[in-house]
Amino acid sequence: MKYLNNINISLIKYTQYFQLYFLIFSAALIAALLPLVFSVSYNFEYEYSLLVSFSLYLVFCLLVFGLNKRILQKFYSHKSLKHSIIYIFIIFFVIFFPGLLAFYSGQCPCSFNGFLFWMVFTNFLTSIFCVTFFLALIHFLSQSGSKAKIIFIIFFLVLSYIFYLISKVWFYPQKKILSLFFGFFHGPVYDSLILLDNGLVYERISHLFFALALFFFVNNYKKISFFLLFFFLTIFSYSLSYSSVGHSHKYLKSQLSSSYSSKNFNIFYNKEKVEKVNLDYFIREASFHIEDLQKRLNTLGDPFINIYLYSSPEERKLLFGSYGVDVTDVYTPSIHMVQSQWPNRNLRHELVHALTSDDAFYGLGFHPNIAFTEGLAVALAPDDSPASLHVSAASILKLNRIESIENIFSPFFWKESSSRAYALAGSLISYLIDWYGIESVLTIYRGQQANSVLTKPLSSIILDWKKSIDIEYTKSNQSLLLEKLFRHPSLFEQRCPHSRKDLSYKSSDLNFLKLRQPLGWLVDRDYSEWLYSLKSNNLQRESDRSFLKVKHSMKTRDINKKNIETWIQELSKYRSLTIESIEDVQSRLILSDLYRLIGKKTKSVSLLSALVEFSKKHNIGPSLKRQILARTYVENLLRESNAREWRKYLAGLRGIPPQKRNYPWITKYLETRKSFNDQQKIPCTSCWKNKIDSSFDVEFIEEWYKMYAYDAMWRGRFSQASILWQTLAEETSGRKQELYSQYSRMAIFFRSKKG
Repeated sequence: MKYLNNINISLIKYTQYFQLYFLIFSAALIAALLPLVFSVSYNFEYEYSLLVSFSLYLVFCLLVFGLNKRILQKFYSHKSLKHSIIYIFIIFFVIFFPGLLAFYSGQCPCSFNGFLFWMVFTNFLTSIFCVTFFLALIHFLSQSGSKAKIIFIIFFLVLSYIFYLISKVWFYPQKKILSLFFGFFHGPVYDSLILLDNGLVYERISHLFFALALFFFVNNYKKISFFLLFFFLTIFSYSLSYSSVGHSHKYLKSQLSSSYSSKNFNIFYNKEKVEKVNLDYFIREASFHIEDLQKRLNTLGDPFINIYLYSSPEERKLLFGSYGVDVTDVYTPSIHMVQSQWPNRNLRHELVHALTSDDAFYGLGFHPNIAFTEGLAVALAPDDSPASLHVSAASILKLNRIESIENIFSPFFWKESSSRAYALAGSLISYLIDWYGIESVLTIYRGQQANSVLTKPLSSIILDWKKSIDIEYTKSNQSLLLEKLFRHPSLFEQRCPHSRKDLSYKSSDLNFLKLRQPLGWLVDRDYSEWLYSLKSNNLQRESDRSFLKVKHSMKTRDINKKNIETWIQELSKYRSLTIESIEDVQSRLILSDLYRLIGKKTKSVSLLSALVEFSKKHNIGPSLKRQILARTYVENLLRESNAREWRKYLAGLRGIPPQKRNYPWITKYLETRKSFNDQQKIPCTSCWKNKIDSSFDVEFIEEWYKMYAYDAMWRGRFSQASILWQTLAEETSGRKQELYSQYSRMAIFFRSKKG
């Protein structure tokens, strides 16, 4: 009888254990599924692991306050180190379930190693903290019994910690932070490459010792807790020796230890990594833009800006937090850029942010309506995009590339693709400047209500703007080009954005990226195949799939007659009767090249002729149009043997053919273009004066002058460059004309500052 009683007691005890484990299991599973409410989590990459860390804390807090006292008492009475460790491993392994299911069912094509890396790096510590706080809350509830009091304390502590994180990012220049409780906030949301170095890994290891110290303290192992705390302090102190860990100007300047000072700005850089010629041009370029923008903005006084010039995007990502985008910290204000050959295309945009930061929205540094902040910078920093801002904006709306125009004027601005959001915001602010003047826009930027500054309500003005840009779009023939330009979704909607970067890097020492790649991964062998399968699965049209397949095969397989005939068959089988996309144009161009390679000149030229006629009626972009016309000119102006070799060159299958005497201008253009693309100096610096055949398309003439204008700037021939840029300005219109006029003035400014 006593034996049976012992069995019953054991069964009851293990049943109670099972109930407690099941509760932990269920809570962890809910926490793992909760992030899937957001589409960004479907990739099972960095964002999923970060959202899981938030959902774990939320779910376990709700679990504590949702359970009745009887169940809480069970947890408290069965509290032991063994059970606490089991809780941790239940949570840690359960949160992997959705990801494992997605990968092994083939639903997620992203890097499985990347998923494992971020789950371990972020969520193992989160699991420990969750169990620790869970047990601590149960202890406090069993002692005081006042849920309201504990909820208030938790709410206060959470808000305080979030305020601390925000303050750290706001007041210090670095825009990344490794949070003790939540994980790694790597920087701007547009970045797809996330880098770590030894310093950040050491800091995370120190976090692990801190988490274990709390865990053992809650489980009444105080001596072990203090021992672990010592390890935390030691490793954390060591991690601070890495400049990627600290948050202050001091840490940045320890790596960017050289400086240049002028009246309006300081530049901090590493003289061993930044090329002197790039620095010299950058200094003059910054001086020009500040002076030019002060006139445009009617700015009084002498603004002062700190500019941090990094040697590479990787260095900026580790030290500051941004890889792919230049960033202005409006609090300092400071600008964080990567060195480049002149021109630095984003410098003017960032300087607009910096120069307007003191006046922005009652001293906040920017307008809380981000469309005004980014739109002003886009409007005042022209570029040479093939389409105007207004036509681009109209295209985005026509093609329904955004869910709602209201998203652009809300916190959801960052959720949209940057190319779409910036084009819409820039178009609207340009419209406001044209109709109401720059001063009215700046008054709104300072914080005045738009309705009180403008003569009409902003909602009515937005309707007028949409009508205006719609008229411009109707007059244009750019639908194909614009569909291609604004097709790509934001990082939140893209398939596997982080894996695309992680799997494309060759260097094994690049900041723990190798751990996010499969074992035995060779970029040259494996990446293009993975990317092809990823893109191909996302395409709806068979013609697009066949184009992508042939393009991929031409990079990875031998160019022989058998393969060429296979590719021709593939492209011809799915070729659409009408051209519906830029890919359809590119597909026909490749098909023309393939026919030419196997001697079917008539078919090749026939396809080219059809593409030439199509390009006269539709804007397919200057680059693609030049590719078509270059092949046509080669066929029409060269002898058969020469034309065949030049067609091979244009197809990317050989180098520049030897030049003959009395060669036509097109071959000189192509030779010059090759030198320019290879970043070599153009051989004949005065050839731009040669008479250009008027029968050549305007895209060739514009590109010809542009190459020589850039070359003249790089050689320091600023007077010649100014003339060339002005010539280009006279031949173009809109924002291109504004940009080339700006470059012409800049060349004169450079000449005045020479030496």
